[in-house]
Amino acid sequence: MTNEVQELFQAKPFYCSIMFDGSTDKTLAEKEVISIKLLQNGKPTIKVLGICEPESGEADDIKEAIDRKCLDMKLDLSSSCVAVAADGASVNFGAKGGVLKKLQNEMPWIKMIHCLAHRLELALSDAFKETYYKDTVDDLMMHLYYMYRRSAKKWKELERLSESMNENIVKPSRSQGTRWIDHRRKALKALERDYTCLVCQFEDMASGQRKDIKPADQAKMNGYLKIFKSHKFILHVAAYQDLVEDLASLSLCLQQDDLAVSNVRTRIEAVCLSLKAKQTQYGRQLRNVISQTTEENQHTFRGVTLSSGANTMTDFAKHHTKLILNIIECIESRFATFIQDNILMAADIFDPANLPTEQGDLATYGNHDVDSLIDHFEHILSSQCDANAVHGEWMMLKLDLSKHHKTMTYAAIWEKMFTEKQNLYPNILQLVQIVLVLPVSTSQVERQFSCIKRILGDWRLNLKLSTMEHLLRICSDGPKPVDFDPLPAVMRWNSSSVCSRRPDTS
Repeated sequence: MTNEVQELFQAKPFYCSIMFDGSTDKTLAEKEVISIKLLQNGKPTIKVLGICEPESGEADDIKEAIDRKCLDMKLDLSSSCVAVAADGASVNFGAKGGVLKKLQNEMPWIKMIHCLAHRLELALSDAFKETYYKDTVDDLMMHLYYMYRRSAKKWKELERLSESMNENIVKPSRSQGTRWIDHRRKALKALERDYTCLVCQFEDMASGQRKDIKPADQAKMNGYLKIFKSHKFILHVAAYQDLVEDLASLSLCLQQDDLAVSNVRTRIEAVCLSLKAKQTQYGRQLRNVISQTTEENQHTFRGVTLSSGANTMTDFAKHHTKLILNIIECIESRFATFIQDNILMAADIFDPANLPTEQGDLATYGNHDVDSLIDHFEHILSSQCDANAVHGEWMMLKLDLSKHHKTMTYAAIWEKMFTEKQNLYPNILQLVQIVLVLPVSTSQVERQFSCIKRILGDWRLNLKLSTMEHLLRICSDGPKPVDFDPLPAVMRWNSSSVCSRRPDTS
């Protein structure tokens, strides 16, 4: 598999981008996982480039480790790399001494991309800072997670209680300290489903009639009950679910390996519009809660009487509108450098859905963007691309797409072009290849770290780095067992050994 990846590097022309992330494993050794995005049979594909161990977590050592791994894999970044993606850690994005800045100093044309899924997580954290959602709802969910994680007895009690009440419960999950927004959605869903059982259990533990509950724990349960039985809390949990629903869907979209750069802007704009609509038209969860809890004399939710102030709904509506505006502002601020980047915006011209229908508009469509891409990537295009022929090919390609391929999907069109028509458009397709390998997020690298944690268990702490790398490559990029063809591996084993092999000797 390593050889197959290296063979992809020999394609002419060849362009790629790299994504990396670092962390300490169970042996407390600093490790960097590096992935590469490239074109394989006309499809953008992410492959494991390798694992390396920098001397420290400093930018110079990380860059040196990346360079060393690229050299080991016979990958020349200076002639092929168009972009580098990482999370927003200062060691990566330091304005003067960050890893990406050091790489850009050597290769001025590369695009530095801050993982969009991480940006969205940071935008939500910025918006929720010093709000009821962060200080109360998130805090309570984390307390519930740790309480049932550390006490099997309390969890068993809750399970038995749910059975007697004919309720289906979900074990509280971790909502904070995780990578993606979808964790919050799952935690909120569990909280909403377990609500009635949790209230009953806390009332029992706070009653003072149980000798196994300490006074300190009784006081804690009373505090939880006060929050749970608050009309304000119920409204905020419902609104939280509606807000996170849109944002979690966007986060999952940004984590897709095959997401095109040209689709990102539309996805973000759609979520912002959906959030704006919730200022005047509440989401489904919040509408349901309001219809269930609003009564003339008192507020109840699932049979639980709620405490409510005179201005609870008015204050909630005011803060809800303000929060939505704050979320939109934080998203626009965090994504500004990506959405407004001229080179990334130029990628939109290669989405056939954007082609104009009028012939007059089609003649000039994308010409300026093509010039911008040629100028920006001139250094790595110069040896392989005839810049003078690009515009002529671009005109033919636009007509070809408009007449014959406009109904095809984005991925299918370019797969067909690279596998069947590359000889017709050898120069303009180099710009398309550069756009296709631009990374959107580093979620694949995050998944690879999760895979390493499974590989490097407590009983396998002495695995060599090369063995870990091979296992990671098999887990991430390997075929399914039913599709595995062992013959190439057997032939390589037979031919590449230092000592002669004698498999036919009886």
